[in-house]
Amino acid sequence: MLMLPSPWSAHPSVLWTLHSLSKAMLADHSSPAGS
Repeated sequence: MLMLPSPWSAHPSVLWTLHSLSKAMLADHSSPAGS
């Protein structure tokens, strides 16, 4: 996991965005049409 600056960790929206992107990439990677 990337080491984010302290101010970033105070923003749930940022963490949520990273989490959503991770899920999206995993879903896209698992999908046959992802490529």
